[in-house]
Amino acid sequence: MLTSLKQGSYMAEKPKNEKKIKFKDLSGWLKFGAVISIGLGIIYCILLLIIFYGLVFQLTL
Repeated sequence: MLTSLKQGSYMAEKPKNEKKIKFKDLSGWLKFGAVISIGLGIIYCILLLIIFYGLVFQLTL
């Protein structure tokens, strides 16, 4: 009897937990995407600076 009641309450609570988990996953993915985009932007800027300085030094030499 107790196990069936526990299963019933677990089944009733499950949809709420799923919504929370989905929302957390979504915000986590958004943060993950933001970090990756910022990281790629920084790497891209560094590469542009390296290329720019390389060209300047080649021209001056």
